[in-house]
Amino acid sequence: MHHIHRSADFLAQLSSEVFASLSRCDQRRTAEQFLRGMAVTPSRKTARNVALCLGDPSAEQRFQHFIAHSRWDWEPVRAALAGVVERYAPQLAYVAHPLVLRKAGKDSAGVHRRFVPELGQTVNGQFAYGLWHATATMATPVDWHLELPGPERESPAAAFTSLASQRSGSPRPVVIDARHTSLPALLDGFSLARVPLLARISGAATVTAVEQSRRSTTSSPVSVHELLAWTRRLRRPVNPSVPQRTAATVQVRVPGTAMPRPASGPDGEPRPLTLIGEWDEARAGLSRCWLTDLPGSAPALLRLAALLGEVTGQLAEVDGSGLRDYGGRSFSGWHRHMTMVSVTHAVRVLTGHDRPLLTPAEQQPLPLAM
Repeated sequence: MHHIHRSADFLAQLSSEVFASLSRCDQRRTAEQFLRGMAVTPSRKTARNVALCLGDPSAEQRFQHFIAHSRWDWEPVRAALAGVVERYAPQLAYVAHPLVLRKAGKDSAGVHRRFVPELGQTVNGQFAYGLWHATATMATPVDWHLELPGPERESPAAAFTSLASQRSGSPRPVVIDARHTSLPALLDGFSLARVPLLARISGAATVTAVEQSRRSTTSSPVSVHELLAWTRRLRRPVNPSVPQRTAATVQVRVPGTAMPRPASGPDGEPRPLTLIGEWDEARAGLSRCWLTDLPGSAPALLRLAALLGEVTGQLAEVDGSGLRDYGGRSFSGWHRHMTMVSVTHAVRVLTGHDRPLLTPAEQQPLPLAM
């Protein structure tokens, strides 16, 4: 990854490109100034705190309007951001990651109560998904999906698919944790979106094995855990220097899927999926299992799979860019705030900083506008 050493110069350059879709010049000026303020502010990234840190308390109302009431579209801003990040740090994959933002009350956008299987408890808060641009050395969010309460609430599979569809036709895969997701619905959604998928799945998920030579189903549906238990002789070290970490692959199909996969074999049938099992031989148990429509060896695919853990570890760093700081009631305000969070964190990552980028002496005041 190419690091940019002049933070202030890069911030101005990125701002002019990322906010080019804002139709009014006063909006673009406000966007850059608010971005500068978010980069400087060490505390919560509220309109008030950002204005105070910039030394202009009167800017609070303008920043508040820019996030909560202005009508600029966040989608082209995020698309432009993804393009800039790709140029400086070509990605290996996208990672779609759930985000739970705990809230004390019910007034913020999208707040409701739900059981979170990953936490094993019911939480009051906002429930979102981030789409992260991931390389071997960095990760930064470039898109967001916020769940709304109500009887028509989306399933996790639908939420993941909604994010993936924004990258329809992309050759880059999306890596996700789908252990608590309907696997047939997820596969159908990604197939329709034409986006490659690498998903961590539950050992209890049901699959059918496929005979390699004929690509036909040769067994009754079984659990992933049961099928992988039969592969002991197929296991190979993932890394020769760590022989106790082994993996095996099996070609499978998932019962209940309605959509064919994008790629077909010579007989016109959809290509089977690859099931990957990971073991720690020292502990004598299955560690993780993955499902993908990507080609490649187990070691190569597991290098991509490791990006999921990298993003999990990055969440605390994005907190410093304002990830949990929006307290407004507006759905569109939440999306605009999270867009600014993404841009702020991208600047930090691309300039090699994990703290606020600019000192007050480096700030370049701009005309304030709504």
